[in-house]
Amino acid sequence: MAIGHRVEELRKRARMSQTELAAAIGVHQQTIAKIEAGARPLRLSEGSEIADTLGLPLQALDVAENEGLQDLLEALREARQARDALSLALGRLEEVAAAVYDTPIPDETWREVDTFFAIVRAGVANAEREYVVNGRRGDVDGFDPEKA
Repeated sequence: MAIGHRVEELRKRARMSQTELAAAIGVHQQTIAKIEAGARPLRLSEGSEIADTLGLPLQALDVAENEGLQDLLEALREARQARDALSLALGRLEEVAAAVYDTPIPDETWREVDTFFAIVRAGVANAEREYVVNGRRGDVDGFDPEKA
């Protein structure tokens, strides 16, 4: 079943109108109508709010079947792995530079590294916020950002 139809089914089961659901999650009624008709994709944050409003877990909306979501989750896993690998490599670089050359890495280089890390951390944090469900991590198809 398409996510939009599932949203509609669950909303009706809860005896809510599109207008009531829209007001509860802070969107316009037309947004709910487009989601239910399949004319607009359901954002994960909206799905989480809809599920909360209806008193259901996010999985009740069948968002795990959304291929785009699965692609995003995989990209997040890959980004975290790359971040962790880079962190290890940079730590090793500092050790080698200090031991072999007995000179610290120039401040300019560290500024570049710090800027890069800030960008990576912000990107990962923004992605993680999208996957936090009901205040807990790991509720989307068994995904746990702490283990990715």
